[in-house]
Order: sequence, then structure tokens, then C-alpha cells
Amino acid sequence: MRRLRGFILVLFALTIAGCVDQRMEIKSGVNQNGIIKRFDDPTHNTEVKVELPESAKYLTIYYDGGVVGSIKADLDCEATYTDNIYGHTKVKLLATVKTYRYGEKLSKVNYIDAITIKGSGLKEPSYNDEN
Repeated sequence: MRRLRGFILVLFALTIAGCVDQRMEIKSGVNQNGIIKRFDDPTHNTEVKVELPESAKYLTIYYDGGVVGSIKADLDCEATYTDNIYGHTKVKLLATVKTYRYGEKLSKVNYIDAITIKGSGLKEPSYNDEN
């Protein structure tokens, strides 16, 4: 009976360890509430680093009703997403095995795991042509 109980505990531990490998993890760029931190760069205001599950090859970004694009993960299973996010836009980060094209619907995307993050409410800059 003890052997059976020990075997079940080992099997349970291995199952939980396997599940952990299939989860995405935010490494930087987002606070604990899931809100994107402001990133000061002349080309973008958002920089989010994500660790992907081992089986995922791409980080696919989805917002505003469609896929925006896919980023290939590096050898450490990490990908960095940079963009200009204004307002309180919700962005879905999806761990995928293949790339998806701009505008594809979420229902067409086969993903392993997903994390939703939210814009911090930055206002879009207005450009004045009267200089």
C-alpha cells in the first residue's frame, strides 16, 4: 500500500511539473496588476519580455480584433514584444507553435497558453503641423 501511495505521489508531482512547462511567464514590462509599464524609447513605449513554454516557438500578439503579428522565441524560450500602446487597450499574448498573419481572427489561432495585459492609459501624442 505504501508503494502505491508513493507511486501516486511521484506521478502527481511529475504531472504538476509538466504543467508548469506549458505556462507563459512575464519576465519584465508588466506590473503585478497586469498593466503595461511605460518604456521610454523614441520608437516604442511598450517593451514586454515573456518566457514561453518549451513547446512554443512564437509569441503571437492579438488586439483590436485581430492578430498583429508573431515574434520568434530565442533559444532560451523568450520573446520580447515592443509596440506603442495607448489608452487601456487589452493585448493578448499567445504562445503558439507557428506564425500567424496580421488580421487573423482569434478563433483561427491555435495556442498553448495566453496572458492578457492592459495598456496603462497613455494618451496618444498629437502632432501639430504648424511649425
